[in-house]
Amino acid sequence: MCVTRWDDLLVPLTVEHVLVYAKELMDNDFPWAWAFVQEPSFVGLGVVTKERLYLRNQVDWARLTDLRIFTNRGEWHLWQKGSQRWGRRLRLRSAETEVISERHPLWGTKVAQVDDLWWVAHEQRGFSLFVPAMFTEQDLPLCLEVNQVADYDRETHLAQIVDAFLTGLSTACGKPLHPALPELKGGSWDV
Repeated sequence: MCVTRWDDLLVPLTVEHVLVYAKELMDNDFPWAWAFVQEPSFVGLGVVTKERLYLRNQVDWARLTDLRIFTNRGEWHLWQKGSQRWGRRLRLRSAETEVISERHPLWGTKVAQVDDLWWVAHEQRGFSLFVPAMFTEQDLPLCLEVNQVADYDRETHLAQIVDAFLTGLSTACGKPLHPALPELKGGSWDV
């Protein structure tokens, strides 16, 4: 079974929490994690290193509703439960876990490079998704890599999806995306 830990964070969420949680998912091969942030005014992707959270927009931590920090090892999922109280769950992949891996497409039909770190996928209707990774229009749609966790109902003995967690970001054809951060150049992922 996957390693799972559920509890509540009873203090306001801060960037320091994000750094601590991301370090639990990092290893020597991948010293970074993706961050998927949802706030009423924006949805965005970012990167977390051991020292910093890179996001295109300034986060209003009091208004943040959902945060997922993920690597190929697993995911920390934090969601606001009201009154600055946060639910949190850590799910780590394990060899014994039965998962169904899927790619879930994100928005965007056009690409523009914003600066050395940020590219944006946008569409005619006005939605924009800033991503700290290099990609082209041929790579669209970008996809979230999702692991659906399968288990069996003890009463009916039927297989069912009991949970899901994010494990990566890829192009439409499944090529993994990696952050365009200068301090991460030259790693095993930087090919």
